[in-house]
Amino acid sequence: MREKVEIYSTKKGMIALESPIKNKILQKLSERELTFEELIEVCGKARSTMSVHLNDLLDMGLVYKRIDSRDRRKKYFGLNTDLLVSSRMPVTTH
Repeated sequence: MREKVEIYSTKKGMIALESPIKNKILQKLSERELTFEELIEVCGKARSTMSVHLNDLLDMGLVYKRIDSRDRRKKYFGLNTDLLVSSRMPVTTH
């Protein structure tokens, strides 16, 4: 069964995501900017998994990365898009 599909608007056009972890990352970033470590904690994923998903989201233009001016090792991520539509497959019972 399909997961929830969310469609986002970017400068590159519309992007549809079905990945639960990517959608969770974007939902958390809609609340505020988060560090890489905070995203690992709220999503409950390994560093390597989080890195892959964040790089995908960066490549798609859905998020941005900002380096802390006081500690160049600390990276902040923020939302660079608007959620247009969120949909689940309809449940049908016969």
